[in-house]
Amino acid sequence: VERIAAIGEQEPNNTVETAQPIASGDSVRAQSRVDDPDVYAIVVGASGVVDIEAHAVLRPDDVVLVVKDAGGAVLLEATELDHDVSVAAAAGSTLAIEVRSTQAEADELRVYTLDVVSP
Repeated sequence: VERIAAIGEQEPNNTVETAQPIASGDSVRAQSRVDDPDVYAIVVGASGVVDIEAHAVLRPDDVVLVVKDAGGAVLLEATELDHDVSVAAAAGSTLAIEVRSTQAEADELRVYTLDVVSP
């Protein structure tokens, strides 16, 4: 069983180029706005699978989860942030995990948690 380590969001992390590195076993609690998506980068473990538990604290229908490979191809898009999903990718490759609010008001924050495991 892999341990979950709580970490905080580090800005800037709103593009693939500025993605915040996270590791297997990390648990992120952060806030997203419509004009400030959060992007995280994780290296896929030897299993070739990344398990993601993503949950919005309130209003999951206002938050989207997108997972992309290193070439920018979308591997997964969840239109409601209340999911436990698995994504398959080549071991050792890097995936970008983006969390963004779809709420129209730029000043409205959406709090979410993101737990990631890739053995």
